[in-house]
Amino acid sequence: MKRIVIGAVLTGVIIVIKMMVEYYFGIHSDKLHIAPYFVYLRYVIFLAAYLLVFYKIPFKGFKDFTGKGLVFFAIVAMIVGVGHFVYHSAINPDFEEDYKKFLIEKVEQNQEMKAEHKEIKIKEIEKRLKEYHWMNTPVGAMIFYFVETFIVGILYTLIGSWAFRKRKT
Repeated sequence: MKRIVIGAVLTGVIIVIKMMVEYYFGIHSDKLHIAPYFVYLRYVIFLAAYLLVFYKIPFKGFKDFTGKGLVFFAIVAMIVGVGHFVYHSAINPDFEEDYKKFLIEKVEQNQEMKAEHKEIKIKEIEKRLKEYHWMNTPVGAMIFYFVETFIVGILYTLIGSWAFRKRKT
């Protein structure tokens, strides 16, 4: 169990460090066009850490593997949630405004779109951002990313438990 807790804490810390590196290099303010690719990197980190932590651990069966996997991802989800709380409250509180500017500039730079379509698209963007404003508050981001990380962890755990289950002969 000690190995699982240490692995989970390290995974959470790596994800938080990834967020800080993205912020340092301007991925979430100046270079938002490449930000979606970095989102997928977190899932690769989750999977790699999960496989490394569980590689040599002996399991008694499906329930044991599932239980340990859920503990692992609960710890990771807590650390990621707290990391997003700190990010949205202290490090980059202007993320929502930066993202809004990026989306509007992207629409305005589109040469193929007519002016009236651009105005409609900009209003849609503003409406959508108002609907999801709760997610850009520190507490909303913490809750969302905790739940999102834990759901991904549940899926990884169930797939891993199924793949590594003991087969009856």
